Amino acid sequence: MDTKEANAERDNARQPYLLSLQLPLRLLLLVVLMWSKPGQKILSLPAAVFSNFRSQYAFVRWHALQWTLLTAVAALLVLRSNALADTFSGSAGWWLIGLAGWYVGNAVGLWQANRGRCWLWKWFVQDAELPRPWAVLSPASAPSIASAEKSTSSIALADSPLAVPDQPRLAFEKGRELATAGRKAEAVARLLFAFRSGPPELRQRAAAELERLGEVETF
Repeated sequence: MDTKEANAERDNARQPYLLSLQLPLRLLLLVVLMWSKPGQKILSLPAAVFSNFRSQYAFVRWHALQWTLLTAVAALLVLRSNALADTFSGSAGWWLIGLAGWYVGNAVGLWQANRGRCWLWKWFVQDAELPRPWAVLSPASAPSIASAEKSTSSIALADSPLAVPDQPRLAFEKGRELATAGRKAEAVARLLFAFRSGPPELRQRAAAELERLGEVETF
């Protein structure tokens, strides 16, 4: 997966959550400006979700499903508020719970999409490739993948299990070790670093390992 595809996968996955978080402000602006650009953005939310369901990326499709389930639960609470409470104040309370839960859920979903994660996908598919390789490469700066690739200093050097060694050969050896341990996403991140930053001989070895892992299209 190249930089353009990684950006497309991440941006498409996060779009429903981002539009939803902006929804209250846009609704307010819509009342004032009616058919303004903020109002048009609100109308683009269903189209964005529908488009994500047809995405070529499984990560994007699972996030579309996760957002839809979140919205369905919140809508159910709001629509059933009269049945869940006997008084007007109780009904208003369920409205607030539904809307607040939906808003918080969108914030969490956006956080996941930015970091290459998806709880729903991981729940149903235990061997899902999560976090996504582009997020493992530089977890702290996942929204800016291109800048992370331009500067090797932006790659994490700490002792974190996701950290990528600063030396290509160390990255290559660590990648092989992780691949043997079955930690594919982290292994791919290190092997990609070795492939992009190492000498020709190391690049060939890294390419062979990536091909063995079925990640030829990544580089």
